[in-house]
Amino acid sequence: MQTWEYRIIDHGSHVALHEVSYRNGTILNWSKRPVSFTASAGGAEGLIDLLSTALENARKRPVLRVEQVDAQVKKPVSSRRLTAA
Repeated sequence: MQTWEYRIIDHGSHVALHEVSYRNGTILNWSKRPVSFTASAGGAEGLIDLLSTALENARKRPVLRVEQVDAQVKKPVSSRRLTAA
């Protein structure tokens, strides 16, 4: 099963929040650009929900090093939003 979540990735000179997709615990892809948050559906409350999810994801998992991600993934996906399957 393919899933995704927000993860903090350490790039050496900075850290950023990215979307990372997995299959059976193995990283498949990641968003090359850090995420930014906007919400049209749900207005401010929808945006708060997105931010809460991102914070929950970031807190529950360790920071990834960009080298770790690159070792599992040939190339990052574009900045488009990943979708859960």
